[in-house]
Amino acid sequence: IRTRMWGSREDPGTGSASSALCAYLSLLEESTKGKGPFEYHLVQGVEMGRRCDIFVTVTRTEDGTKIEKVELSGQAVKVMEGVIDI
Repeated sequence: IRTRMWGSREDPGTGSASSALCAYLSLLEESTKGKGPFEYHLVQGVEMGRRCDIFVTVTRTEDGTKIEKVELSGQAVKVMEGVIDI
């Protein structure tokens, strides 16, 4: 699946948005497919020269009507670091 994410600027890879999209798409699959798992490969960031390969695996409940588990995988590059004091 080719995806893009815009806000104030384009993000080369958005794991949270990819996970939500794949969870939604897995709920659209026929209930006869049961729990799955349903595996997705999303590609983002190509147009900006920062390709990201994002892999999402979704498992539904036995009846196929709810999400049981979402697993996100891929590689990451640290672009910033910080500390929050509470």
